[in-house]
Amino acid sequence: YKHKQIEELSKRFKVLVEDFTDVIGIIDCQGKIMYISETSKKVIGYKREEVIGKNILDFFQGKDKERIMEMMDFVLNNPNKTVQGDVTMTVSKLNIPIYLEMKMKNLLNEPIVEGLVVYMNNITRRVEMEKRMAHISTHDSLTGLPNRIYFRKQLKIQCEHVQKTKSKFALMMLEIGGLKYVNYSLGYEMGDKFILEIVNRLKSYLGENMFLSRYSEDHFAVIVPGEKSKQEYDDMGRGLVDLFKTPFTVGNYDLDAYVNIGICICPYDGQDGIQ
Repeated sequence: YKHKQIEELSKRFKVLVEDFTDVIGIIDCQGKIMYISETSKKVIGYKREEVIGKNILDFFQGKDKERIMEMMDFVLNNPNKTVQGDVTMTVSKLNIPIYLEMKMKNLLNEPIVEGLVVYMNNITRRVEMEKRMAHISTHDSLTGLPNRIYFRKQLKIQCEHVQKTKSKFALMMLEIGGLKYVNYSLGYEMGDKFILEIVNRLKSYLGENMFLSRYSEDHFAVIVPGEKSKQEYDDMGRGLVDLFKTPFTVGNYDLDAYVNIGICICPYDGQDGIQ
């Protein structure tokens, strides 16, 4: 009987609901979906018949499921308040994440509703744009490497880790010589290709466990984690120098570069990333 009442209510406001950009749903105290608006297909990728009767928690995982449980608990204990949170739903048939802004309100005492009202707005484009902007602001546009901003954050994290664990790591600053000469004599396009060849060689030598950053135009920073001896750090530095003994082939040119390296070991040469 209650389900029929809800259906009659949705028909009465059908035009409003269809034009609404959010998904409107009603769930019971355990999370069972009793009603969901027609916009569900457009906003979250599920038809009404695919979700009605199922538990809202079944569509979420991990921390997102915990967040919704917290929201339900909050509105059940605070009937006059609305709670809001951002959660991620994975559309199983497409296996793609959808980012949702969710609001929830307790209307159990409203005879025509008798449930928890859930509003869901798809904010995937906004979240992805924010992620792209964050990546652009922290990565070098040419090489894709972390830039100075990202490096400083990572260095701070590494220093804090060393202080907590009483461990150590090495920081290597590389100054690449020969880049400006290529830019001036062969042009900046050739100079960019030269830098990419240098980065590829550095990546191949350092592997995935080393943090490599383009600190500035001709400076790179390497964070070497893990317990190593001073001799091992020195050997790695010499290996980096040896990388530049062989010319870099860029187009029809064999280009030479050299490197100056400074090495400091945390915590012996500094502990906070500033010293």
